[in-house]
Amino acid sequence: MSDSVPYLSIVATSRNDDHGGDLAGRTQVFVDTLAAHCAAYNLSAELILVDWNPPADTPPLAATIRRTEANSPLDIRVITVPAAVHRRFEHAGSLPLFQMKAKNAGIRRARGRFVLATNIDIVLSAQLAAYIGARKLQPGRLYRVERHDISPAPPVGVPLDAVLNFCESHVIRVNRRDASIDTRDGVSSPVYPKRHRVLGHLPRDLLRDIAHGVMPWTRNGRANIRANWSYIHDEFARPPLMTNASGDFMLMDRDSWFDLHGYAEWDIYSFHLDAIFCHQAAASGRREAFLEPPRLVWHIEHARGSGFVPEDPDSLWRRLEAAGVPWLKGERAQQIIRDLHRGQLTPEINDGNWGLAGLDLEERPLADAGEAS
Repeated sequence: MSDSVPYLSIVATSRNDDHGGDLAGRTQVFVDTLAAHCAAYNLSAELILVDWNPPADTPPLAATIRRTEANSPLDIRVITVPAAVHRRFEHAGSLPLFQMKAKNAGIRRARGRFVLATNIDIVLSAQLAAYIGARKLQPGRLYRVERHDISPAPPVGVPLDAVLNFCESHVIRVNRRDASIDTRDGVSSPVYPKRHRVLGHLPRDLLRDIAHGVMPWTRNGRANIRANWSYIHDEFARPPLMTNASGDFMLMDRDSWFDLHGYAEWDIYSFHLDAIFCHQAAASGRREAFLEPPRLVWHIEHARGSGFVPEDPDSLWRRLEAAGVPWLKGERAQQIIRDLHRGQLTPEINDGNWGLAGLDLEERPLADAGEAS
């Protein structure tokens, strides 16, 4: 590995348990396309794969995938978080991978000027790769893009252009700022309930007063506004960030990741934690930089119930409930976000030991195709 500082670190986590189906195939497409993009733009980068709590009965993650772009400037290394470390955390017996703890461990050990936190089933569009490859990213920005879901998975081992063309022609869902839209039937699933620009932000009891003729300029109306002013202020003051499918693309300078101590490291399923991080960054004064399509990422659809899909969220909740795994409910997540923007919760949710600080974790480079593992 070169001693020079790479422009970009890419961090993702997984384990060799076939989560979501054909995990090895999805990961190989992810690795191959990243390496090809870096070769196309001569982008100095490193990919950090965090193998969290490797199953004892399967080969390690590094043995299931290979580096196939020999001439790419992308360095690839695998960091292993052993089962003994995993067992330190609550619910370790029912939740085999703590996604945000794992990503933080990778971010903590990243060397790049900028760090992209993403997942192992993501393909960057050519336009997005070109934007990053131009090396004009700015510190103090959280870069976000739309995620477009595809099915089936692209073929493994084909040229980059073939993968990109396949992704573009197999989109089943577009995850936009306010809604996820199913391209097969046109059904739109709002990220949050759609509200009127003004009235939709007002508390229900104030709207009820208005419906019964008690106007805001009357004595009772003014009293109701005063009683609910904190809530009204919070709703209007909170920035309308792009939090839909946010965990698949979060790009920010390394110093900002360290200043914010990474994602919240609660011992729960990762749902909402990525969206909360968007607000951690905003509450700290860092601006969202939303890149319009065609600068986007494609996400390879996995088995129903292995992750959240807007058409059938209950399949995930049923699986988590059956396993005894807790997760943040929507209202609690919104309360945390309000507290961040009120200044009642510091943007640095974790302490200074975030990212498994101080632990000497095993690292190994990813083998080239044809090499022994």
